[in-house]
Amino acid sequence: MVELRGIDSKRIVAIDGGRREEFIVDLWIVPNNSHPPTPSPSIDVTMDPSDNLLYDEFEVGYDNFASRSEDAAARLDGFAETLKKEPKSWGCVVAFAENGDDRMGMEWDPPGEALRIARRQKQYLVRKHGFTLSKLTAVDGGYAGRTVELWVMRPGARFDKGPFIYPNRLKAKGRGILTLNKSYNLDLCCKACIRSGTDPYVLRNGERHKPK
Repeated sequence: MVELRGIDSKRIVAIDGGRREEFIVDLWIVPNNSHPPTPSPSIDVTMDPSDNLLYDEFEVGYDNFASRSEDAAARLDGFAETLKKEPKSWGCVVAFAENGDDRMGMEWDPPGEALRIARRQKQYLVRKHGFTLSKLTAVDGGYAGRTVELWVMRPGARFDKGPFIYPNRLKAKGRGILTLNKSYNLDLCCKACIRSGTDPYVLRNGERHKPK
């Protein structure tokens, strides 16, 4: 409302309404000198400080994967407020790129695209909310559909509770080179590199081989 519509920031009050079954934003017009509306959450979330918390996740469409929608910005702002309430915790932004489908005509994202998206979300949080760089980590989640996950990482938490980065997902390492741990995904890995203009190869005993 302030940045896009030019409304005076003193006229806008943001309230954490708690949790409901779906992500909802209520817009209220309140008379001057009146109390703001009382939030009505429908879900009581029991926080376990020994576990990491998946705060939120959202999908990003094909045309706007490289940018943030107003909905994504609202989710990032809520994530920031949660992190501020836990000064000893840190935030983890995990982004996943599109794994294309030749039969459905879905294009592949180039290697490293997920990490670039995660870094953009991190930059938004640092720039707008004043977090230090060490407070946030951007993670390349590999290929699993255009999705961003926002995690609150607790000190001493059981890291097997998340964030989950599955070993069979394609991941970019160093200069955008894709690697994988499961041989049955080799075909997917080669297609992703070919679409990004990279010459694919298989590394065996330290030597490069052309994949079949």
